[in-house]
Amino acid sequence: MEKVAKLGSTDLEVSRHGFGAARIGDGVPLEQIEELFDSLLDAGITFIDTADCYNQSEELIHRYLADRIGEFVIATKCGCIAGDEQGEEYSRDVIERSIDRSLKRMGLDCLDLVFLHSCSAEVLREGEATDALLRARDAGKVRYTGYSGDDEAALQAISMGVFDALQVTFNILDQSALGEVLPAAERAGMGVVA
Repeated sequence: MEKVAKLGSTDLEVSRHGFGAARIGDGVPLEQIEELFDSLLDAGITFIDTADCYNQSEELIHRYLADRIGEFVIATKCGCIAGDEQGEEYSRDVIERSIDRSLKRMGLDCLDLVFLHSCSAEVLREGEATDALLRARDAGKVRYTGYSGDDEAALQAISMGVFDALQVTFNILDQSALGEVLPAAERAGMGVVA
């Protein structure tokens, strides 16, 4: 069975491995998606990462997990513009609409974890995107907030002290987060998704 751990200082108990759901929205046959989610639970994997801009990913998560949604921790992302979405990326309106769409698509009243999706350090410093995400948390639409990105922007997000979690690139080819980013996130008590 997959080991679980608390995600940083949150009360979210997540499997140490997770499933990135970006590709399921790109035409994967429906019967394979159902088998996939059953296999995830059988393996003890309970953390799913998705985003508003991952095509039909959120709808498919709801379709196949509606009766089991409480068995998973689902993280989504907001702020990017995809498809026919109108507005300025990372603006208050775009973030609010993104969160509301995610809630509706997944049939939820509150999202476990929402990351700002790869905005720049400058966008973080300007504050509009962060404020919109924190307002959604304060309104009860989001339990925990996070930042998804790397390098200077990740360090900026950590230094702000307002995010509960950090999602960074980390793999066999790119381990740059080991230098400054991951140690800073650990010192800040942030949960890390990589």
